[in-house]
Amino acid sequence: MAYLTQDRIEDASWVNHYAQVAREEEESELADQYEKAFRISFIQKMMEATHADNAAIIALINDDRFLERTYENFRFVAEELAAKQVDINIELRRA
Repeated sequence: MAYLTQDRIEDASWVNHYAQVAREEEESELADQYEKAFRISFIQKMMEATHADNAAIIALINDDRFLERTYENFRFVAEELAAKQVDINIELRRA
C-alpha cells in the first residue's frame, strides 16, 4: 500500500513538472512573438510627443547604451505579457 501511495505522489510530481515545462515553453514562444512586434520607432514617436529637440531624440536613438537598455526592457515587457497571456489561456482551457 505504501508503494502505491508513493507511486501516485511521484506520478503527480511528474505531471506537475511536465505542465510547468509546457507553460514555460508557451511563455517563451509568446514572448519571442511579442518582442518582435516592439519597435524602436514606437519609442521615438513617444519621445517626439514630448516636443524635445529632434537632434536630442536622434542622439538618444543612436546611443548604444540606450538601445541596449531599451531592448532589455522590450524583453521584460514581452515576458511579463506572455506570462499573463498564458494564465488566461490556461483558464480558458479549464472552462
